[in-house]
Amino acid sequence: MSQRPENMTSPLVRPSRTALVSALALLPLLLVGCSSNLKVQGPAPYESDPAPTSSTNYALFDPATGVIPFPNLLLTGTTTSVAFNTTVPAAGQLNVNPGVPLTPDKAAAYISVKEVGRTNAVTAINAPIYIRFQAPVLASSITPATVKVYQILVDSNGLTEMGPLGFRDMSPLFTKEMLSSTELQLNPMISMQPGSRFVYVVTDGVKDQASGFPVGQSLTFGFLKYVRGADVSPTTATSSNPGTNLAATAAVDPQNPALIAGAASQAGLQSIYGNVLQSGAIVISGYGKTMDDLVASSAADASGKAASGAGPTGIGIASENLAQRRGHIKLMGRFITTAAGA
Repeated sequence: MSQRPENMTSPLVRPSRTALVSALALLPLLLVGCSSNLKVQGPAPYESDPAPTSSTNYALFDPATGVIPFPNLLLTGTTTSVAFNTTVPAAGQLNVNPGVPLTPDKAAAYISVKEVGRTNAVTAINAPIYIRFQAPVLASSITPATVKVYQILVDSNGLTEMGPLGFRDMSPLFTKEMLSSTELQLNPMISMQPGSRFVYVVTDGVKDQASGFPVGQSLTFGFLKYVRGADVSPTTATSSNPGTNLAATAAVDPQNPALIAGAASQAGLQSIYGNVLQSGAIVISGYGKTMDDLVASSAADASGKAASGAGPTGIGIASENLAQRRGHIKLMGRFITTAAGA
């Protein structure tokens, strides 16, 4: 699969094991109207203003318009069947025209339905990671220290993510290739183990080419990173951090910037931020818990999984609070590997 991903519609998140699939109540990711293209204009600058410390460039992430880095657990959930040569696919149906190559997102959906029992194993063991930026970035700033790839270590049963996630740094095992000045591809130098869980992170160590300042995040991803001022410690075992409980945010946190997104978009954002549960157990950690666990292990493993290879993530420092450590994360994506289609 050498083609670059097209714009992708935002689907549902599913767990990684067949035994869990039938029990999950999947969460919709309908980010209607919440676009990273929203413009917020501030006052005109004055000569006495401090020099800027960040750029207007950012890592692209906007599920409302199908802009999602690939591979990603946000890609395959709504595809429930495959049809061939149909002109009007039904809801949840992937149309395949024999002889016409599939783009990576559609190939992942096909494999999910036809080859791995819709278990959310969305990428081959040797498939690359594809990330885009709004404007050109400095190629020299793309390093294993600024764009990270971690293998996720889950609970001892191998199924749930109730405890803090452990992270094994795999970044040095991926080569960084700039397909263009705005397109980054991470290529694994070894085949990854099937059924493994991974997360990749773009940090503020990546620099804008024009200004030399750190890249930022899209408006949508900024909503997912927001933490209420009083919430300064990581919360790892809840599906909705009070600071980002978007469904009821007007009552508990009127300063939450996601209020401008509207009710429908808030529900979609919360479904990405929150965890996927089965009988009260977390089977897939949402963006909120995953980010909290990443920064909790910034200086040293905080998961208790060091014996399994977990180590520090290097994202933030211990003296920073949760919001400050999250501030270093500009993009994130999760995926699960499969040997199907490899």
